[in-house]
Amino acid sequence: MGVYGMFTDWNYGFAYMGITEIISDNSDKGSSPTDTGTDKDILDNLTFTSTASSFASMWEQWYKSIGRATNSIQFTEEYGLTDENLKNRYIAEARFLRALNYFLVG
Repeated sequence: MGVYGMFTDWNYGFAYMGITEIISDNSDKGSSPTDTGTDKDILDNLTFTSTASSFASMWEQWYKSIGRATNSIQFTEEYGLTDENLKNRYIAEARFLRALNYFLVG
């Protein structure tokens, strides 16, 4: 659940929308013109650099998710679950989520 929870974090959702949808012109920043939305205004205007906070936020989220998935796999392997099907399912889910985050990192 800790790995899945990383995808529901407010910072994740807002930053993800910024670096995927706002940059691609699928959506606009919205809100009032004076509200920068942290860095969503520069993403919307395509005047951002690699130091925009949304990028840093996404990298942090992805690597935290990778770490949580790795910890989950290790814990599940060592915990001593007697139900092999459940154990294999937990490990497979964590491996998938870890791979998804590695894919998103690029």
